[in-house]
This record gives sequence, structure tokens and C-alpha cells, in this order.
Amino acid sequence: MTKSLIGKIAIVTGGAEGIGKGIALSLAKSGATLVIADLNEEKAISTKLEINKLSPKSAAMKVDVAKKTEIEECVTRVISEFGQVDILVNNAGIYTDDWEASLSINIMGVVNFCESTIPHMQSREYGKIINIGSMSAHAARNLGGPYPTSKAAVLRYTKGLAYELRNNNINVNAVCPGAVWTSFQKGLQAQSIENDETIIDTNLYDSFLQKYSDVIPMGRPQTTDDIGHTVEFLSSDSSKNITGQCIHVDGGAILRD
Repeated sequence: MTKSLIGKIAIVTGGAEGIGKGIALSLAKSGATLVIADLNEEKAISTKLEINKLSPKSAAMKVDVAKKTEIEECVTRVISEFGQVDILVNNAGIYTDDWEASLSINIMGVVNFCESTIPHMQSREYGKIINIGSMSAHAARNLGGPYPTSKAAVLRYTKGLAYELRNNNINVNAVCPGAVWTSFQKGLQAQSIENDETIIDTNLYDSFLQKYSDVIPMGRPQTTDDIGHTVEFLSSDSSKNITGQCIHVDGGAILRD
């Protein structure tokens, strides 16, 4: 990976662990200075300390993306301390049956972070926005409810925003991860095993692989590095003519939709 992002300032929401951490590490390896914006301040600081080995000036900020005022305070602070925001990665999300929580975090968190950052990007005539979606946004399968609905809204919002900002040299794209082994997936698999006596003795990771074996044509799960490398590309000037797109890093799962 080249140092294509030297001098760039990147905000990654939900960047303390899982996919967000993988994204932050990939951007840092490419030379970017990271701001880890996460509700879990302790984990955000831990990730910042790890990233500081690659990007010494990086920072951690506690932010609840469900609260517009905290988002605005975060963006204002980043611009004050770093002078600019070049890259915004909207990764923070939640899986719950609560519609209000899902929509306020998964879609309005994205909208509010974008709206708080875009005027600054427009004034500089430069910016990269990458919104993290989900393969569940494309097809019902057996996963319904607020999570896939909110992720589908993220993809539609991404396309509209890309068109709106087409003349401002701001690229807006989405990345749809497939099956990535994170604490999010561990929780889902634990819940599945608890609710199904036939698989009560199944190892969580084995259950994860079994669940997605029929969904992913390439037959293997994805990693946080896979997502991070894709976001790094979309954050670089190599992607200057790519906007309004959804890149699927899902082992071909989209082929079944």
C-alpha cells in the first residue's frame, strides 16, 4: 500500500473496533491522520494509541452519532485542531429491532455528519465521503426490519449526495461489506445458537461460516482489512472519477440478489 494519503485528515465514525478500526488502520498506513469518533471513548483511545505508531498526530473523540450537537462539536473541533477534513467515513452503526434507534444512528448519523462536514469541503473544493452500507440492504433474504432498511437508505442517500456535490470536487461513495467476523457477528451468532437447540454446541465461528456458506459464492468470509483497503482506495486521488457508487466487498453475495 502506498503513502497516498499523506497530509490528509480523516474522520472515521465507529472507528474504535471492528470494521471501523480496520478502516482506520488502512488509512493510517497510507499516511492519513486519523480522528477516531466513537461512543466508546476507552476503546477509541486504545485504537488511537495503536494507530499513533503509524500516524502520531491522530486523535480520539467521544461522539454519539445519534446526537446532532455532538457531531457538530466534533467537526468544529477537528477543523480547529487539524485545519481541515479531507475524508469522512461514516461507519458507526447499530443492529437492533428498535426502529427509532436504527434510523437515528444508521441513517441520520450519516446525514448529520455529512451536513456538518460538507460546507467545509465545499469551501476547499475537495473531499471524500465514504458511507458504510451492508449487503443486507439489497435483498430481503431472512433478515428484515430496521437494520437493512436503514442501510438501504444510506445507499440511496449516497447516490443523491454524489450528484448534489458533483461540481464541488467531492466524491461520495458507499462500501457494502459482506460477512466480516467482528463482535457484531459474534453477537448475532451467539443469539442464533441460543435460540436453536439443534446448534447449541456449535462453535460461534463455525456457526458464522455455516450461515454464510450458501450466501457467499466465493465461499469465504471477508476481513476488516478487505473493507479498509477498499475505503483507502476510495479516499485516494486514484478514485477521483468514481462517485455515487456502491462497492461490494462481499465475496460475490450481490450476485444472488
